[in-house]
Amino acid sequence: MIGGSMALVEGLRQITPAEPGQATLGLTVVGFATGFELVVLAWSTARRGASEASIAAVIGSYAYNMTMTLGAAALVRPLVIRQAGRLQGPFLMMLGSLVLVIVLAIPNKQMGRAAGALLIVCYVLFIGYVLWHAHII
Repeated sequence: MIGGSMALVEGLRQITPAEPGQATLGLTVVGFATGFELVVLAWSTARRGASEASIAAVIGSYAYNMTMTLGAAALVRPLVIRQAGRLQGPFLMMLGSLVLVIVLAIPNKQMGRAAGALLIVCYVLFIGYVLWHAHII
């Protein structure tokens, strides 16, 4: 994992030497690549009827990334956010998605296929927003 993460970071730096490009790639490619194992885990646990494990994995990953990942990085070297404005929209969307999940799950204490489809559409819209905002599409 250490070698793979080092290769990923170096590849990202080589592809986009400018900070705004790194933020865009981090929000799209790196975010997808690092989160996809959680998709597989959630799919597998949901198929086996272990819904709580899916939800716990997502919440745990969210908490881990917001605390341990950023905390460890800041311990190594202070994190300077040069293009904070570029992260405001995605940050608000992330908070909005958390609220959306809560709103979708509370009334029936479950998330059905329609809610799942809506969340996937929201992710596609998020990626479109990030790429459009970075003038890639």
